[in-house]
Amino acid sequence: MFCTKCGNELEEGIVFCSKCGNMIVLPEKDDSMEMTQNVSQDSNETVDLTKSVSGVQPEQQESAAPQSPFYYSQMTQTQAPQPENEAPQSPFYYNQMAQTQGEQYSQPQYSQPQYSQPQYSQPQYSQAPVGTPMRPKKKKAPLIIAIAAVLVIALGVVGLLMKPTLEMMINPEKQVKTALKQSTGKLADTFDEVLSQQSLATSAVSIGKMDFTYSLRLDKATVAGSDFLSYLKVDTLNAHLQMSPDDKVIAGTMGLAANGSTSSIIEAKIYMDRYNVYMSVPSLCSKSFYMSTDSVFDDAGIDYDQLFAYMGSGTSNNSMSMYSGTIQAVVKDVFAAVDTLIEEATYTKLGKVTLSGNQGNVKATQFAVTVTEQNVKNFANNVIDNIYNDDSLKALLGLVSGQINKDMIKKQISASTLGFGQLTVNVCVNNKKELVAFSFNTSSISNYKGDNVQFDVKFVGKEDIYDCVGINISADDFTGNVMISQNGNNARVEMGMKPLSSKYQGQYLDMVIDATENGTDNLNGNLTINQFTIKGNIDNQSIDMAMSGSMGYKQINSVEMSKSDFPNAINAERMTNAQQSEVAAETIKNISVLKNVLSDEMYNKMYKSMFGSSSSIGMY
Repeated sequence: MFCTKCGNELEEGIVFCSKCGNMIVLPEKDDSMEMTQNVSQDSNETVDLTKSVSGVQPEQQESAAPQSPFYYSQMTQTQAPQPENEAPQSPFYYNQMAQTQGEQYSQPQYSQPQYSQPQYSQPQYSQAPVGTPMRPKKKKAPLIIAIAAVLVIALGVVGLLMKPTLEMMINPEKQVKTALKQSTGKLADTFDEVLSQQSLATSAVSIGKMDFTYSLRLDKATVAGSDFLSYLKVDTLNAHLQMSPDDKVIAGTMGLAANGSTSSIIEAKIYMDRYNVYMSVPSLCSKSFYMSTDSVFDDAGIDYDQLFAYMGSGTSNNSMSMYSGTIQAVVKDVFAAVDTLIEEATYTKLGKVTLSGNQGNVKATQFAVTVTEQNVKNFANNVIDNIYNDDSLKALLGLVSGQINKDMIKKQISASTLGFGQLTVNVCVNNKKELVAFSFNTSSISNYKGDNVQFDVKFVGKEDIYDCVGINISADDFTGNVMISQNGNNARVEMGMKPLSSKYQGQYLDMVIDATENGTDNLNGNLTINQFTIKGNIDNQSIDMAMSGSMGYKQINSVEMSKSDFPNAINAERMTNAQQSEVAAETIKNISVLKNVLSDEMYNKMYKSMFGSSSSIGMY
């Protein structure tokens, strides 16, 4: 038999380990009977306590710590100090010592054994002593069921969120086909909506008479290293113009101010119609002048009538109204055949890409979509089938059925040779099954021998992918890009152009327009220009310009100014000598007003060139 605590070999029937003092409990027996039997086999047998209790040598007793809670329980009650060389190994030591105060150990009182009811009320060990009854285990089934339910719900939520990504991984070709069909479907709806609008039945749309108020500040104007703002004391252009598209009339005032003020230092009055342009600058001269409209705009390279082409009212275009339904039906039939072309194309997954825009980045999966010449022929045949099966077009087709029919057209398509073999378009699809980018390079066309041209289009809006659209076009010697984004009422346009030829190395032109619009509709509101910058290097001439400002617009009933506001206007192209002298005299008299417009240096140079003296600053 061995001690379960330290492994020491023990004699049969011993109660405590002679080495470590551990109580020996025999298995499958009653605890109280086992303890009694370990001490004595019957009531007439004498027990050798010296062997069973005190058989351990003193050296071993000193180094061994007591292992039974009985030891500490009795010690706490008696508070009796122990000799250093007599570390007891059994709780009976203190039990008998406390009761007999020196009785012989060979005759202990077993009628009331101290080990049968030990003091467990305040045990000093965290581990319960041997023989302590265990508490019944709680049932874990409800807890396990609850945990399982939470896991099922969590997995369901994760699966729902990850569904697009998982679908892309499992069947990527299906996802890109779905994205292409959705995109072409939206484009078809857009065409249908535009063609359904009554506005297309007329050649132009009247927006009525409008009133515009401008205030544009020149924040920077550096050209070829020269700062043009240093030549001026003004930096703001103020304008109040009214337009009447019906009469082709533009009238109002334009003035110059300093430090962004809306109060102009010097102001000009303008009125122009289809025949003449009238103008006056009251602060310089009380006389008015006019010139023919054609001579003014022809010199500027502007077609005056074209200014009103999209604003004037036009008569109904009967031909457009007559065929708008036919065009709408044909467009619908063409888009209906696109799905077949999408299904027949070949798809190759290229990998993950990140598309950048000024609203952030968009992650997508890129595919190479290859279309063969036969795919295009099949597409054309499907279009013909759709058109000839369209009931709304049967009346029109009946007019030409005697000259040409469906079978003849399809036979010609099958016999034709397009000559490109196949072409490849790269497309990008996000996990929402949306087409977010596509690009095409002429080098992907088999047997192509022309110039290398590539264009890329991406849709990278934050809320809606179409809120930010980027376009890039590259040719052999040129590249250009445009990015247009909208965020609420704010719109931003970024454009850049750059030649690729080494002949024009270092040349470029970049432009940024950032504006915010507020208004009840397209005809009443306000536009704030937050940023308008132009930077570049053209023909080794650098340019760096920046402007800001605002524009207000509203509908009006009539133009306030008329040509009668310019009485006795002088024809500037046919001035008499007397008129020239009179105008010059009055202008020289009022020339000092330009001191508030030009820098002192520029004013002196102008005066000297006119009058041969530079002492004009102190003259007025």
